[in-house]
Amino acid sequence: MCVLTTMYYSISMASNLSDRPAWKSIHGLFRMIGVCIYSVKGIGVILPIENHMRRPQYISTVVQCGMPIVVILVTVIGFFGYWAWGEECRSPFTTHMPSYT
Repeated sequence: MCVLTTMYYSISMASNLSDRPAWKSIHGLFRMIGVCIYSVKGIGVILPIENHMRRPQYISTVVQCGMPIVVILVTVIGFFGYWAWGEECRSPFTTHMPSYT
């Protein structure tokens, strides 16, 4: 539900995409890549999941199925967030949403 609400407000507040630069500098591109890698790293989450699995030998299958979903969600929300708020986007993302949501 949170992802859908975030997507709704991002899309409803979006401006013309051609007004937004794809990137400003090569430094910004590397910073974005670093933020994305940090966002999806999961060793702090994966180990507790493995410890509570009935069959921990299948952890690689769980990670291989789960991580693409996480990467897609983070990419889609990031894209629409940048589309809606651009450089003014702050963390947490929800500070841009109306307070009644």
